[in-house]
Amino acid sequence: MRRLPLILLALLLASCSRQPKDDPHAAIRQQAADACQRLEKGDVDAFLKSVRDWERMSPDYQRQTRELLLQYLQREREARGGIGSLRVTGDSLLDSLRADVFVEVAFGDSSRETVALPLTLTPDGWRLY
Repeated sequence: MRRLPLILLALLLASCSRQPKDDPHAAIRQQAADACQRLEKGDVDAFLKSVRDWERMSPDYQRQTRELLLQYLQREREARGGIGSLRVTGDSLLDSLRADVFVEVAFGDSSRETVALPLTLTPDGWRLY
């Protein structure tokens, strides 16, 4: 009977000391979902900050990339009514450093398509590639 509190304490300490396993799929999907949410809100600059090594790119390259993204969004507005919503539907972990996230894009004209966003693991976490 005296040992019961000690056993319970040992079990409690053992359960507290266990670290939950990191789920790389959850981290990958969350990063992609966050980037998609930024794009849905129209915050192109915040979306582009999700790109690997964005901070290290030259200002000229950043400007060109931003302009290309804005041109794409404008083209989609004209052709399909713009992007209505983006939804992460799955992912594929290619290896310990690379993954593809599948995103369903719903356009303003009710059409849909699924695209793959490549991500790569950096010291800062998963980033768009």
